[in-house]
Amino acid sequence: MQQINKTRLIQWLEEKLVENARVLESLGEELVEARLVQTEASDVLMSVKYEVDQLEDIVTERENRLRRLKQGDSEVHPEMGDLRVLRKEENQILQEVQDLTNRYPQLEETFSKEWKKLGS
Repeated sequence: MQQINKTRLIQWLEEKLVENARVLESLGEELVEARLVQTEASDVLMSVKYEVDQLEDIVTERENRLRRLKQGDSEVHPEMGDLRVLRKEENQILQEVQDLTNRYPQLEETFSKEWKKLGS
């Protein structure tokens, strides 16, 4: 009788070991998949950060140029006597800055969509 109980206990333990091995294997697969998603998300984030940095650099450069224009920097525009040229360039720069500023929400939306795709 005691031998039968030991045999059942050994069988039960073997079944639990097999079951635990399957669970561990499944967890390992999920971990690999999670790492892939994390890598993809990191790549998307780095791409968005890079584009934002570029846009910030462009905006800063345009704002500096506009500031120099307003101060009458002759290197910015040699025909300083022509106020119409200056106004046209000033308006163009202001429009470029506005266009670049408007892209930030689009970048956030793109990142959010990509992030959601990676999460599903």
